[in-house]
Amino acid sequence: MKPENARVRCWNSEGIWGDSTCEKLLEAIHCANCPVYSDASKELFERKIPAEYFDEWAEGVEHAHGISASTGGRLFVFGLCGRLFALPARSVSEVATMRMVHGIPFRRDASVAGIANINGELVLTVDLANLFSLPECGEKRKCIVVCASSSDRFAFTADFAKGAASPDAASLSDADPSDPWYVGKKFKCGGEDAVLIDFEILLGAITKRKL
Repeated sequence: MKPENARVRCWNSEGIWGDSTCEKLLEAIHCANCPVYSDASKELFERKIPAEYFDEWAEGVEHAHGISASTGGRLFVFGLCGRLFALPARSVSEVATMRMVHGIPFRRDASVAGIANINGELVLTVDLANLFSLPECGEKRKCIVVCASSSDRFAFTADFAKGAASPDAASLSDADPSDPWYVGKKFKCGGEDAVLIDFEILLGAITKRKL
Protein backbone atom coordinates (compact mmCIF):
# COMPACT_ATOMS: atom_id res chain seq x y z
CA MET A 1 0.00 0.00 0.00
CA LYS A 2 1.36 3.42 -0.94
CA PRO A 3 1.94 5.99 1.81
CA GLU A 4 -0.47 8.94 1.92
CA ASN A 5 2.04 11.47 0.54
CA ALA A 6 2.65 9.20 -2.44
CA ARG A 7 -1.06 8.87 -3.11
CA VAL A 8 -1.70 12.62 -3.26
CA ARG A 9 1.29 13.03 -5.59
CA CYS A 10 0.02 10.42 -8.02
CA TRP A 11 -0.07 13.04 -10.79
CA ASN A 12 3.74 12.84 -10.88
CA SER A 13 3.85 9.04 -11.19
CA GLU A 14 0.85 7.53 -12.93
CA GLY A 15 -0.89 10.82 -13.71
CA ILE A 16 -0.61 13.27 -16.59
CA TRP A 17 2.95 14.28 -15.54
CA GLY A 18 3.95 10.64 -15.09
CA ASP A 19 3.31 7.61 -17.29
CA SER A 20 -0.46 8.34 -17.66
CA THR A 21 -1.43 4.84 -16.51
CA CYS A 22 -3.99 6.03 -13.94
CA GLU A 23 -7.43 4.53 -14.63
CA LYS A 24 -9.11 7.77 -13.54
CA LEU A 25 -7.66 9.57 -16.58
CA LEU A 26 -10.13 7.70 -18.79
CA GLU A 27 -12.91 9.74 -17.26
CA ALA A 28 -11.11 12.84 -16.00
CA ILE A 29 -8.90 13.31 -19.11
CA HIS A 30 -6.54 15.55 -17.10
CA CYS A 31 -5.38 15.42 -13.48
CA ALA A 32 -6.72 18.96 -12.96
CA ASN A 33 -10.22 17.48 -13.30
CA CYS A 34 -9.61 14.72 -10.74
CA PRO A 35 -10.90 14.99 -7.13
CA VAL A 36 -7.54 13.75 -5.79
CA TYR A 37 -5.74 16.66 -7.44
CA SER A 38 -8.44 19.12 -6.31
CA ASP A 39 -8.26 17.87 -2.73
CA ALA A 40 -4.48 18.30 -2.74
CA SER A 41 -4.82 21.90 -3.89
CA LYS A 42 -7.42 22.57 -1.18
CA GLU A 43 -5.02 21.23 1.47
CA LEU A 44 -2.50 23.82 0.28
CA PHE A 45 -4.91 26.59 1.32
CA GLU A 46 -6.23 24.88 4.45
CA ARG A 47 -2.88 24.52 6.18
CA LYS A 48 -2.85 25.93 9.68
CA ILE A 49 -0.69 28.99 10.08
CA PRO A 50 1.86 28.54 12.91
CA ALA A 51 1.23 30.89 15.81
CA GLU A 52 4.81 32.17 15.62
CA TYR A 53 4.18 33.28 12.03
CA PHE A 54 2.11 36.25 13.20
CA ASP A 55 4.88 37.32 15.60
CA GLU A 56 7.46 37.09 12.83
CA TRP A 57 5.30 39.05 10.41
CA ALA A 58 4.52 41.72 13.01
CA GLU A 59 8.22 42.08 13.75
CA GLY A 60 8.94 42.50 10.03
CA VAL A 61 6.34 45.24 9.73
CA GLU A 62 7.70 46.99 12.82
CA HIS A 63 11.16 47.18 11.28
CA ALA A 64 9.57 48.31 8.01
CA HIS A 65 12.37 47.10 5.75
CA GLY A 66 14.83 44.23 5.86
CA ILE A 67 18.60 44.48 5.78
CA SER A 68 18.71 44.77 2.01
CA ALA A 69 16.27 47.65 1.90
CA SER A 70 17.98 49.69 4.61
CA THR A 71 21.67 49.08 3.95
CA GLY A 72 21.86 48.21 0.28
CA GLY A 73 22.51 44.47 0.67
CA ARG A 74 22.45 41.91 -2.14
CA LEU A 75 19.33 42.04 -4.30
CA PHE A 76 17.79 39.80 -6.94
CA VAL A 77 16.70 41.82 -10.01
CA PHE A 78 14.10 40.67 -12.52
CA GLY A 79 12.05 42.11 -15.36
CA LEU A 80 8.28 42.26 -15.50
CA CYS A 81 6.02 44.16 -17.89
CA GLY A 82 8.84 46.31 -19.20
CA ARG A 83 10.13 47.35 -15.78
CA LEU A 84 12.88 46.23 -13.41
CA PHE A 85 12.02 45.00 -9.95
CA ALA A 86 14.12 43.64 -7.12
CA LEU A 87 13.71 41.52 -4.01
CA PRO A 88 16.15 40.85 -1.18
CA ALA A 89 18.28 37.96 -2.47
CA ARG A 90 17.73 36.05 0.77
CA SER A 91 14.01 35.85 -0.01
CA VAL A 92 14.60 34.07 -3.36
CA SER A 93 15.25 30.34 -3.01
CA GLU A 94 15.21 29.25 -6.65
CA VAL A 95 14.90 30.46 -10.25
CA ALA A 96 13.65 27.90 -12.75
CA THR A 97 12.82 27.83 -16.43
CA MET A 98 9.22 28.60 -17.27
CA ARG A 99 6.77 25.75 -16.80
CA MET A 100 3.03 25.29 -16.91
CA VAL A 101 1.02 26.90 -14.12
CA HIS A 102 -2.16 24.97 -13.44
CA GLY A 103 -5.28 26.80 -12.36
CA ILE A 104 -6.86 25.94 -9.04
CA PRO A 105 -10.48 24.74 -9.25
CA PHE A 106 -13.07 27.23 -7.99
CA ARG A 107 -10.43 29.90 -7.38
CA ARG A 108 -11.47 33.27 -8.81
CA ASP A 109 -8.77 35.67 -7.57
CA ALA A 110 -6.86 36.70 -10.69
CA SER A 111 -3.78 37.47 -8.59
CA VAL A 112 -3.50 33.76 -7.78
CA ALA A 113 -2.27 32.22 -11.04
CA GLY A 114 -2.42 28.63 -9.76
CA ILE A 115 0.10 26.00 -8.75
CA ALA A 116 3.33 24.95 -10.46
CA ASN A 117 5.32 21.78 -10.14
CA ILE A 118 8.76 22.79 -8.86
CA ASN A 119 10.97 19.72 -8.56
CA GLY A 120 8.00 17.54 -7.67
CA GLU A 121 6.50 20.02 -5.18
CA LEU A 122 3.31 21.96 -5.83
CA VAL A 123 4.02 25.62 -5.19
CA LEU A 124 1.44 28.40 -5.08
CA THR A 125 2.11 30.76 -7.99
CA VAL A 126 0.93 34.36 -8.01
CA ASP A 127 0.59 36.84 -10.86
CA LEU A 128 2.59 39.88 -9.76
CA ALA A 129 1.51 41.85 -12.84
CA ASN A 130 -2.10 41.47 -11.75
CA LEU A 131 -1.32 42.00 -8.07
CA PHE A 132 0.59 45.21 -8.87
CA SER A 133 -1.93 46.31 -11.54
CA LEU A 134 0.82 46.56 -14.17
CA PRO A 135 -0.10 47.01 -17.83
CA GLU A 136 0.92 44.01 -19.93
CA CYS A 137 3.62 44.75 -22.51
CA GLY A 138 3.39 41.55 -24.55
CA GLU A 139 6.63 40.06 -23.23
CA LYS A 140 6.65 36.27 -22.89
CA ARG A 141 7.34 35.05 -19.37
CA LYS A 142 10.58 33.08 -19.46
CA CYS A 143 11.22 32.05 -15.87
CA ILE A 144 9.56 31.27 -12.58
CA VAL A 145 10.98 32.64 -9.33
CA VAL A 146 10.44 30.78 -6.07
CA CYS A 147 10.46 32.78 -2.84
CA ALA A 148 10.61 31.45 0.69
CA SER A 149 10.24 32.90 4.16
CA SER A 150 10.61 31.10 7.46
CA SER A 151 7.03 29.84 7.24
CA ASP A 152 5.85 30.13 3.66
CA ARG A 153 6.77 29.45 0.04
CA PHE A 154 5.36 30.84 -3.20
CA ALA A 155 6.41 31.51 -6.78
CA PHE A 156 5.77 34.07 -9.51
CA THR A 157 6.54 34.26 -13.22
CA ALA A 158 8.85 36.91 -14.67
CA ASP A 159 9.85 38.09 -18.13
CA PHE A 160 13.50 37.46 -17.30
CA ALA A 161 15.96 37.21 -14.43
CA LYS A 162 18.59 39.93 -14.64
CA GLY A 163 20.65 38.59 -11.75
CA ALA A 164 22.16 39.98 -8.57
CA ALA A 165 22.84 43.59 -7.68
CA SER A 166 24.43 45.18 -4.62
CA PRO A 167 23.59 48.88 -4.63
CA ASP A 168 25.19 51.14 -2.04
CA ALA A 169 22.91 52.35 0.71
CA ALA A 170 23.42 55.92 -0.56
CA SER A 171 22.03 54.97 -3.97
CA LEU A 172 18.70 53.82 -2.54
CA SER A 173 15.98 56.46 -2.54
CA ASP A 174 12.81 56.39 -0.48
CA ALA A 175 9.45 55.68 -2.02
CA ASP A 176 7.33 58.68 -2.92
CA PRO A 177 3.83 59.03 -1.44
CA SER A 178 2.49 58.47 -4.94
CA ASP A 179 4.40 55.19 -5.41
CA PRO A 180 2.41 51.94 -5.31
CA TRP A 181 2.00 50.15 -1.98
CA TYR A 182 4.61 47.49 -2.80
CA VAL A 183 7.52 49.93 -3.32
CA GLY A 184 10.12 49.78 -0.56
CA LYS A 185 13.02 51.67 -2.14
CA LYS A 186 14.18 52.73 -5.61
CA PHE A 187 17.62 52.57 -7.17
CA LYS A 188 19.54 52.56 -10.45
CA CYS A 189 20.55 49.24 -12.01
CA GLY A 190 22.72 49.42 -15.11
CA GLY A 191 21.40 52.90 -15.83
CA GLU A 192 17.77 51.79 -15.53
CA ASP A 193 15.30 52.58 -12.77
CA ALA A 194 14.56 49.60 -10.54
CA VAL A 195 11.99 49.20 -7.81
CA LEU A 196 12.80 47.30 -4.62
CA ILE A 197 9.72 45.42 -3.46
CA ASP A 198 9.01 45.39 0.27
CA PHE A 199 9.02 41.61 0.79
CA GLU A 200 7.10 41.66 4.08
CA ILE A 201 4.25 43.68 2.57
CA LEU A 202 4.23 41.43 -0.51
CA LEU A 203 4.08 38.32 1.67
CA GLY A 204 1.20 39.78 3.65
CA ALA A 205 -0.75 40.59 0.47
CA ILE A 206 -0.29 37.06 -0.86
CA THR A 207 -1.27 35.51 2.48
CA LYS A 208 -4.55 37.44 2.46
CA ARG A 209 -5.41 36.14 -1.01
CA LYS A 210 -4.73 32.48 -0.35
CA LEU A 211 -6.56 32.15 2.98
